[in-house]
Amino acid sequence: QSTRKIIRLAGKGAKSVRAGHTILDASGQAAGVVTSFAFLDKAKHFVALALVRADFDDTPGRAVQAYRASPDALGERSDRKKVELISLPRFPSNEDKAAWKATYLAR
Repeated sequence: QSTRKIIRLAGKGAKSVRAGHTILDASGQAAGVVTSFAFLDKAKHFVALALVRADFDDTPGRAVQAYRASPDALGERSDRKKVELISLPRFPSNEDKAAWKATYLAR
């Protein structure tokens, strides 16, 4: 049995996460790390993938907090480095895929 899993997250705004940033668990401890990130549109909606502990609660729709620092650099924390995300189903829906196609083929 694996001790880690990949989760998909969504957010919005210029205050986003990047690879290497920390995913926090409900108690504020490091639960994993962002592995990839992409903006979806000009309104700055974005998705990220993260590698987290297998016991991390990634129920779709659940609020997840990230911190814009690596797990080994959490130290003294600042609210301006926190990023609020929403947990998504592991794989995108057909509607998500269709929207992406419309966005990227329109360019």
